Amino acid sequence: MVDLPGYGYAAVPLEMKKEWQVELEEYLVSRSSLAGLVLMTDIRHPLKFFDEQMLHWANDGELPVHILLTKADKLKYGASKNALLETRKRLKKIGLKLYHSVVFGSQKRRS
Repeated sequence: MVDLPGYGYAAVPLEMKKEWQVELEEYLVSRSSLAGLVLMTDIRHPLKFFDEQMLHWANDGELPVHILLTKADKLKYGASKNALLETRKRLKKIGLKLYHSVVFGSQKRRS
């Protein structure tokens, strides 16, 4: 498991993000023992540019992807459902082959 705080949303220097990009691309495309990718992203800011890059790399490496839209409890039910549907539309545009996406919110136990 790799946690990259600030990779897509928080203020991390651009040079550090570029470093991560190089390492992540190689890891996701060429790591033969890697079975898949779980991408956790805030439902209020889903699929930022760097998230989409990781999805392309996972697709290139033929990795199945599980996308977890976190903090769903911060939105009303209808808004979180719309965010999930919009995310799925974007995933189809990307051309991601193997993916599953769900919403999750821990405070209200929504998933």
